[in-house]
Amino acid sequence: MEKIKGTVEKANARGIKLDGKWYNYSKFMEEDIPKVSEGDRVEVDISGDWIKGVKILSHRPSELVEDRESYFTEKRKRDLERQIVVTRLACLNTATEILKSHARPIKAKSLFRVAEELENWVWRGLKREIERDIEEDRIEFEGEE
Repeated sequence: MEKIKGTVEKANARGIKLDGKWYNYSKFMEEDIPKVSEGDRVEVDISGDWIKGVKILSHRPSELVEDRESYFTEKRKRDLERQIVVTRLACLNTATEILKSHARPIKAKSLFRVAEELENWVWRGLKREIERDIEEDRIEFEGEE
């Protein structure tokens, strides 16, 4: 048996990747498979390509966790902001078509009022639900540590 130390590059239910090479958990492991995450420092007992034992030396640095959390939360916020812009543009287009059907010229104030009413109808409470989901994802992610 050989011992290898390294930083986990990838991990899944079947094994871990260290220094560019995958090692699979042996079905003959005497211990339970530990929860290993990317970035963790480990010492692995191997026989060929099979893991016989894993000792976690240290968990990934917390700043990586914060960066990853921040990335996903910010990505969801950007996606939401993008969707809001797309919805607003669609509402402006629809409001323009509605107001064009009237005999009088379109005024900006009327256009924005109708577009805002359409936007409020489209979202009908969904913004709060999405923002709540983002917050729940953040809390759930913090609980994984």
